[in-house]
Amino acid sequence: MLSEELVSIGFEREKARKLAESNYFHHRSKNHQELTILFNKISEVYGWTFEEVKKAILSFPQFAGYDHERVVRRKTRLGRMAGLSDEETINYLLDVPVLTDCSAKRYLAAFDIGRQLGREGFPQDERMLKAFFSYSTKSPYVPDTKRKRISQSVSNKEPPLLRAMRKKLER
Repeated sequence: MLSEELVSIGFEREKARKLAESNYFHHRSKNHQELTILFNKISEVYGWTFEEVKKAILSFPQFAGYDHERVVRRKTRLGRMAGLSDEETINYLLDVPVLTDCSAKRYLAAFDIGRQLGREGFPQDERMLKAFFSYSTKSPYVPDTKRKRISQSVSNKEPPLLRAMRKKLER
């Protein structure tokens, strides 16, 4: 049983049960050894402890199924575009594992929002970055445009992420 295998590698019983019942954790057929190898590989790629990997997977079960070397390569490249070091980018992925799921196109749309806020007089600093991470699940695309960025659209509608970030930065 998967929950027992998860307990045997260090998960608390209740958390192991919830993870085993999750439709998004796609490692149901793995045994103790295979799960240990999986978690150790993830730990190695990110430089995280086993506890940090568990935290990421418990908060976002799909995380366990990704090609983590590719995720790190892509996300650190985007992080450098935002002025973050590779280590800072990886730490943000630990804090908000759902970010590993976001496409590069989505991040580019978020960069457009950052530039727009910069034109409005908000400094592109740590506060703006924290505002983005606070609302990273909000859409950075202009509504009713089939995922167009604000730099690609002539609509006067604003993306939900832009409105949320502006409001947070005004406080």
